[in-house]
Amino acid sequence: NPTMAARRGVAALGVVLLLGACLVVVRRHGGSRAELQQGGGAPSGLPRAFAEEAERTRLETAIRLDASKLERDQDAKGKFDKLYTESAAKAEAEGQEAAGLLAQGRGAANQAVERRAAQRVAESQADTDRKEEAIDKRTASLMARRAQSLREHAKHRAFELEGLEKQVAMLEAHKKQLLAEAQKQGRQSEAVIATADNLLSSARAMSQRGAAASKTTGLAGVEESKEDRLRAARREAREAMESDMERLARAKIAHKRLTGVEGVDELSRAQEAIGQLDKKLQGTLPT
Repeated sequence: NPTMAARRGVAALGVVLLLGACLVVVRRHGGSRAELQQGGGAPSGLPRAFAEEAERTRLETAIRLDASKLERDQDAKGKFDKLYTESAAKAEAEGQEAAGLLAQGRGAANQAVERRAAQRVAESQADTDRKEEAIDKRTASLMARRAQSLREHAKHRAFELEGLEKQVAMLEAHKKQLLAEAQKQGRQSEAVIATADNLLSSARAMSQRGAAASKTTGLAGVEESKEDRLRAARREAREAMESDMERLARAKIAHKRLTGVEGVDELSRAQEAIGQLDKKLQGTLPT
């Protein structure tokens, strides 16, 4: 402790000063006081009264010397006490000042540590803020690129959808066209069937008329004219049937391409009816 060390130093200094003062007094007055106490210095041949007076004077002088010495010792002690008190007070004040300075130094050191810690925290926070800002910028850039990519993809998809819509519209139009053609081919097949029925009826009527004519007239010339007409009618009927068969085949192909199904339908039935008509004509007409 600085205060205790100062006090010990002041006490040691006071003891040294006191011992020095005592030695000085002893050296100055030691010889005369010894002489006075021993009774030396008075002539032996003097009267008793004078010797007693001299002894009393010697004792008084010794007492005064001792009193003076005591006063000097007290003064020295007072000075020493004063010096000690002043030194102790000064040392205590200096100790308090040192303690205050030490406390101030510790406070300043703590403040410096706190400022450094706060500075480090601020630097760390600033670094964190910079990193977060960089991350935010990177994220914003990626989001912008992603949005641009999505916009381009959406635009491309819109073009694709527009193309698909056009294709769908074209397919719808083609479907309507095929349906119209199928309906038209259906009507044509119905007309072919009707034509085949008419041809069959005509062939039967011609056959019946030819048979009746051969029975009633019996003439070879008439029979030959009938056969010529029948051959001509058969040839016309065959040509008409071939044309109808060709149209039926085209209609059947178009129907299959439209529906994707091949089976017994109106076109097949019409073709079958024309085939039966051809067989009947071959059976009724002469070769």
